[in-house]
Amino acid sequence: MDGKIGSSGIDAHGYSSWPRGSRSYEIYNNHLTVYRRWVGIGVRGGEGVVFNNTLIGDYGHSIQLWNDTSGNQGQGDNCNYPCKDQIRELYIWNNITNGNTSDIDNKHPSIIQPNRDYFLRQKEGYTPYIYPHPLNLDGEKPPLQISTSILPDALNNQSYSTKLFARGGQPPYQWNIIEGNPPQTITLNEDILAGTVNDQERTYFFTVQVTDNEGAIVNKELSIEIISSSFSSFSYFGDIKNWEPDKLNLWTVSERDGDKRYIITNGGLRSTNGKLATYSLIKDRMYEDFKIKLLAKSPVDLQYNNADIDIVFGYENDENYYYFMFSSNAPWSALHKVENGSRKEIKSANKSLIIDNEYHYLEIGLKGQLITIKRDQETVFTFNELNINKGRIGIGSFNDAIYFDNIDVTNPDPLEDLPPSSPQNVRVKITN
Repeated sequence: MDGKIGSSGIDAHGYSSWPRGSRSYEIYNNHLTVYRRWVGIGVRGGEGVVFNNTLIGDYGHSIQLWNDTSGNQGQGDNCNYPCKDQIRELYIWNNITNGNTSDIDNKHPSIIQPNRDYFLRQKEGYTPYIYPHPLNLDGEKPPLQISTSILPDALNNQSYSTKLFARGGQPPYQWNIIEGNPPQTITLNEDILAGTVNDQERTYFFTVQVTDNEGAIVNKELSIEIISSSFSSFSYFGDIKNWEPDKLNLWTVSERDGDKRYIITNGGLRSTNGKLATYSLIKDRMYEDFKIKLLAKSPVDLQYNNADIDIVFGYENDENYYYFMFSSNAPWSALHKVENGSRKEIKSANKSLIIDNEYHYLEIGLKGQLITIKRDQETVFTFNELNINKGRIGIGSFNDAIYFDNIDVTNPDPLEDLPPSSPQNVRVKITN
């Protein structure tokens, strides 16, 4: 590879320059290793299943859903639902990227909606096609195999659940652990490993055994790595125990770019009435004057998508709060107020504040009525007519995956960002 981002590793196209889109597909048990890819698995139309895939490498998004827009017949979100050959009845589950649950980016949430057009769970009553195909086996049944290869990491103090998969032989299958043990609080119930861990960072190795209905037996060694809930050295703010996400399944701690980050995994984000699609608030703390500084980046492919990173403040409840959006789209970089469940823009910075996929320091300071926004210590926005009651602070996203780190909240510096005071007792003498 030449270092440029390639297209999808696996693709199911939709209705665009082709006369029709994909009708159905089954994408499972694939092991995809790449240098860089725009998308690991791209789905643009049709119905099917995407499960039990293992992705390793650098991806803009692990799985991306969209309504095809290329070519003269492309629809995008400019069509009446349901669009021709659009994604319908799509089930996605148990996909792993670099040891973590694969993120899902939905480019057209107004057309492709969770729990209507796609579902983040196993499809009921579904049986995978037999592999190898029976026609290649001279009438023999395909051999029993354990198809699960990598288990998700277990995050301390967070619930954990993952499903084991087998194929071939004669279902139903019976599962057991025959050697070693998973973390003490994670137990195997039928084909589900589940529990809540509270342990030091380490890796547990154990061997699972599956037995089919005819007595065939297969063993396989698996492992679960325990990841600390701490993601930075900043006391209190660097541990997810001190954060309250509104959607727990979208937030986790995971290694990204050589360090642990607090991340939004982007499992089908969808904004409503201009509110943030998800946010996480600092636990048990209220703020009036403050300064929040953090390191963040968006992994979104900026060639094809807008990206945003958002900081929440003055939070009263889900219907009433402020947020500033750092966006790759200049007009969208703006101060917003959510009031009674609806958003209104207060003022736009009219400046693109996400220009690449690198990490940048973002900062918001509030002192009295003055709010100051900085990017890499450069002031990019000020507003001096803000009346905010004491409230909570948080981080979030309108609809994108984001990696956060080094979050710190302090009191504003006494003299920083204050407007100059009016001179007192000054006389001006004008001479020719």
